[in-house]
Amino acid sequence: MSGDAGHIVVDAVIFDMDGTLLDSERVYREVFLAAAAALGHDLAPRYDAFIGRSSADCRALLAEWHPELDYEQVCADAHRLWKQRAPDDVVPVKDGVHAALDRLDTLRLGRAVATSTPGARARAKLAATGLLPRLAAVVGGDEVATPKPAPDIYLEAARRIGVDPRRCLAIEDSPTGFAAARAAGCFTILVPDLISPPEDALHVLDSLHLVAERLDALF
Repeated sequence: MSGDAGHIVVDAVIFDMDGTLLDSERVYREVFLAAAAALGHDLAPRYDAFIGRSSADCRALLAEWHPELDYEQVCADAHRLWKQRAPDDVVPVKDGVHAALDRLDTLRLGRAVATSTPGARARAKLAATGLLPRLAAVVGGDEVATPKPAPDIYLEAARRIGVDPRRCLAIEDSPTGFAAARAAGCFTILVPDLISPPEDALHVLDSLHLVAERLDALF
């Protein structure tokens, strides 16, 4: 694969999950902030730092900012609220997901998911929304040594589908995930969800519909 300009050779696409394939980040934000607020803490001003990061990283950040706040308690309460909002883990898919996957089918390109969510939970969520059968591999944040923004998860996703990461197109929604994909050598497109794209993101699109069109331009 070439750099961010010129001809690009793509053999596979690796997607982030929450905020990219699934419209779940808004619900996560709502229930996590509600759980923290019920315990007397307003985490809204700092919540963006959690997006795209592993549970271990989020736990460490919360311990630094609010050592008196029990992260496990917040997560348990947030999970209870999540189940009320999204029974059976069914959440809407993001606009353009099926169009992008249909185009990958036509082009016979491999596809995988690289998500900070633990692998078993990620596969359950993707199964609940009907997307799991359309993916060749799903790598969770608990299945690599170092989570995003390290490149490990993208390197592992590429390995599982047998593709050089430099010949993978990565689709992300957060700066944390963007950094991970770029560090792995993937050509990276950002489709922002809750956070504005970083200044060094050269390829930013409004929806996965546009990603499908971009794939057409590459072939």
